[in-house]
Amino acid sequence: MTHRSLDAPSCEALFRLTDNGSGGWLQTSKRRLKFHLRYWWCGSHLQRIRSFFHAHGLGELTHNELSVMLRPMRPYLWGGLSPEARTHALLAHFAWVLERHSAQLVIDFYKRGSYVFFTQTYPEGEITLELEPGRGLGREGEFELHLKFNGAAVMRAAFSVLPADMVGMQGPGFVMAIGNMQGQRFLNQEIKIVTQKMERTRPQNILMTALQGLASGWQLVGMVGVSDVAHVYSGYRSLSQRVGQSYDSLWEEMGTTGALSAVHWQLSIQWVARSEQDVPSNKRSQLRRKNEIRQKIFDEVARHSTGL
Repeated sequence: MTHRSLDAPSCEALFRLTDNGSGGWLQTSKRRLKFHLRYWWCGSHLQRIRSFFHAHGLGELTHNELSVMLRPMRPYLWGGLSPEARTHALLAHFAWVLERHSAQLVIDFYKRGSYVFFTQTYPEGEITLELEPGRGLGREGEFELHLKFNGAAVMRAAFSVLPADMVGMQGPGFVMAIGNMQGQRFLNQEIKIVTQKMERTRPQNILMTALQGLASGWQLVGMVGVSDVAHVYSGYRSLSQRVGQSYDSLWEEMGTTGALSAVHWQLSIQWVARSEQDVPSNKRSQLRRKNEIRQKIFDEVARHSTGL
């Protein structure tokens, strides 16, 4: 019995296409063995994904986006999901995308690599907010939203769009499930410029406002952020170092409405301007400018959310 369709690469071919051979012969052999075991264990799920993509006009992605095709084989979105649940999450996300966009538009998005929701130009350069396919952060979400300065991402978040019941929320509809939000430490100068141009607003707050604009424009019913204990890398000794921050603390700073479960925090889907009465009178003019910038970002991203 085989899990492969006629046009699917063999297990060994997939390993060679997705492994860079680092660490020498011994380490590569260990990874090969693990890959073959995972492939055998998840074979029916991998075939289900390929069948879905071919049936919905996304066959080209099965050749060009191999990491997407292999999502069930490793932890995905948050810890504790079975291969069946990972497959369900992946297909639910793409089913939602295909309800809004044609298959060709989705393929073009992956080829192009980004879609710009917001642009602001200054003498020093250009600040943009761009949606990208989940590649570098793909295990944390199928979409990435990047806050960029002159093309360099100073802050980025990874997320997927999932059925509300999959994250423990009641009722119909879809939610934005955020699995990552992180800055780039080596871009200190760029971060400084972006913060200055945004009236001392922290990049993570700018990005959260944009995510809220997206969720609003997409008419989602909620937003959730992964907890520390459930982060997709939390169970790894080495990969856990990629996290580099407490998501529990981050979501609390962002104004969470509380812990939805041990896995997710429930986040506010609407951006609410801070009242001028909350700050001293000598800082109110700056707060007013901050609120104006964030409102503009929210509105612009929501308005352009029909694109991809």
